[in-house]
Amino acid sequence: MKENYRGKALSGMAWKFAERLLTKIVTGIVSVILARILLPDDYGVISLTTVFITLFDVFVTYGFGVALVQKKDADELDFSSTFYAGFVISTLLYVALFFLAELIGDFYDSQLLCSVLRVLGLRLPISALGTVQNAIASRKLMFKQYFWASFIGTILSAVVGIWMAYAGCGVWALVGQQLTDIVVDKIFFFYATKWYPKRCFSFQRVKRLLAYGWKILVSGLINTGYVELRSLIIGKMYTKADLAYYDKGKTFPSVIENSIHAPINDVLFPILAKEQDDLVRVKDMTRKTITTSCFFVFPAMVGLAVVAPTLVPLVYTAKWNPIVPFMQMLCVSFMFRPMQYANIQAIKAIGKSDVYLRLEIIKKSVGIALLLASIWFGVFWIVFAAMATEIAATVINAIPNKKLLNYSFAEQTKDILPYLFMSLVMGAAVFAMNYLPIHHVARLAIQIIVGAGLYYCAARLMKPAAYQYAQETIKGFRKKRGTSNSEEK
Repeated sequence: MKENYRGKALSGMAWKFAERLLTKIVTGIVSVILARILLPDDYGVISLTTVFITLFDVFVTYGFGVALVQKKDADELDFSSTFYAGFVISTLLYVALFFLAELIGDFYDSQLLCSVLRVLGLRLPISALGTVQNAIASRKLMFKQYFWASFIGTILSAVVGIWMAYAGCGVWALVGQQLTDIVVDKIFFFYATKWYPKRCFSFQRVKRLLAYGWKILVSGLINTGYVELRSLIIGKMYTKADLAYYDKGKTFPSVIENSIHAPINDVLFPILAKEQDDLVRVKDMTRKTITTSCFFVFPAMVGLAVVAPTLVPLVYTAKWNPIVPFMQMLCVSFMFRPMQYANIQAIKAIGKSDVYLRLEIIKKSVGIALLLASIWFGVFWIVFAAMATEIAATVINAIPNKKLLNYSFAEQTKDILPYLFMSLVMGAAVFAMNYLPIHHVARLAIQIIVGAGLYYCAARLMKPAAYQYAQETIKGFRKKRGTSNSEEK
């Protein structure tokens, strides 16, 4: 059974990695095109719109879906009840957003913001239609279907977004892209899961799911509200261009974060939920998740931070150069998220949603205190405070697992030190190449090749646990493929 789960986990991670990488590459291309067409002030309107949509979307995407995945004996009555309850709630939320949009637009002196919010807000009821299908796909580890849903939706939405951008639609190009993506995604999942709501509903089942899910929902709301609070403050206290610089500074670090460790965590939760009664097994999988994620995330973030002065003007043009220091600090912030999320996924999977909620309250209290202390000194110090908060959150998330899993923060730190050391050595060498008197395209290419080569050589020399685990995994795939080919012959 354990080997079966391991095989499903590895297959799921491969499909999820492919899905995230493809999605981020295509959406990144669209983002670059929009950034070249729009001015920073224009992009600030998009950033503010996304903030409010994301806040309302928490009520749709958190809670019910997570509870359905975590509940071992979820049945048709649970699924149908969740579908109807979620759709009603999301529709009411859209109505609320529609009427609040005018007040939000007046507060930020932007009528365009009001119009975009009302149209893009349609994401809420559309997203709710796929909550149960996503939960079923996660329970059944249908990550191949996730890949195809994202592939089809991403390509079609990219075509729509790019066409609208070149047609002079401005910010509406992003609106068209996002709505196309989510509509295609939900249609595909209805087809892939073969699930449709039945004529049954139970308030009792909804109540039971909310007994677990409401804590995840509140935690998600706290987390999202806190993350987006910076954008709200920057958009009001400073210029829309400042907000655009901050938002764009997150783009590349977010691509790396989501492409590498997010797939692992998306697969990890349903797997851990199935193994929740075997705490030794949960600890082992959490450790492998942390070390494997850090093995890839650390060098990617360090490398991105040191090549940022070359990369930004090359991709976005020189008008976006102010994002460089933001990007570098956010790279440091995102480096520690593999540890944060792996610990949290383990806590959620074993049913400790109350612990999860307490951790979110503690972390956000620390973060808000640092945010309030920094907002008066400029956007740079706001981002610096965010970096300090991420480091603190890494420690806070790990503390409960010393008792729950016998996996302390000190032990976790010892596990990741080899990857941090190798990444810093590689980063120092790549940073020195910023001063090469050659064309920036050639310099960036050399930095990437040398950085990747140095890190690979260091991994082969030190042979840390994640490197060995990766080698074993590759050998296992090759052996399995060889066996399959022999059987076919």
